[in-house]
Amino acid sequence: RQRQMCIRDRLKAENGDYLPSLVFQHIPVPEFFDVIKKVPKGTKGAVPAYGAHENEFFVLNDETIAEGGFMLESPASPDVNTGEFEAMSEKGDVLGIYVGHDHNNSFVVKYKGVDLGYTQGAGFNVYGPGENRGVRIFELDETAPRESKPHTATFKELCGTVPQSSLNVAVW
Repeated sequence: RQRQMCIRDRLKAENGDYLPSLVFQHIPVPEFFDVIKKVPKGTKGAVPAYGAHENEFFVLNDETIAEGGFMLESPASPDVNTGEFEAMSEKGDVLGIYVGHDHNNSFVVKYKGVDLGYTQGAGFNVYGPGENRGVRIFELDETAPRESKPHTATFKELCGTVPQSSLNVAVW
């Protein structure tokens, strides 16, 4: 961590600002629970949570749903918050943290100036949201490096319905 901070600070000294970055990791940070809404059991569309949030139920906030997001399972984040989000967001250089551990979720919400995003599963050899399997695409512009435009492309949009037999496709 100390070495990374030195590089981060050196790049700021050389360029006048921190280098904007996006983080891609598998497991969601606990702060994902801060961007979804806790609701009573039996609420339409609510998903049950586990671990530290056992016996609690959650839905996406209305603005997330309006953007085409969906959450079909609870975030499976660590029960203990180790401060990972705070460490990544402290300098303002991390624009977004994107995860994919829970294959049935796809949404992006701004939290404390950082996009927290889920991308649904893409492959057909694991569980996922059927023909809504997809990938998140990031449009980047080197003249405006702090303005990325993420969006998803789903299998349904690109190819139609899910194939009836299994596929073994490698993506490079």
